[in-house]
Amino acid sequence: MFKPGYTVMTRSIASTMDEARGFRGEVMRAFNRYKRMDWGDTSPDSKVQNDEAVENGEDRILAVYTTNQGKIWIITDREDNAPHTTIMFPSDY
Repeated sequence: MFKPGYTVMTRSIASTMDEARGFRGEVMRAFNRYKRMDWGDTSPDSKVQNDEAVENGEDRILAVYTTNQGKIWIITDREDNAPHTTIMFPSDY
């Protein structure tokens, strides 16, 4: 398990969690998978890149999960050796 650091979500994710039945649980399950390095529906090449990013502590990590509200992305960036993670819809990018 790796540490995703400071974690936030976009306003659209937060609103949908309040409005759509079951979505909150799906987001939480996706985030738990993410912390266990289960990269969801990410391509095989991207999964390898994510594993390498966890090892080297430098590169961006991007995972994709399917929910009842469509795909969500979970992205960890590392700036100044301080990881921060964002949960978002692809359209939020």
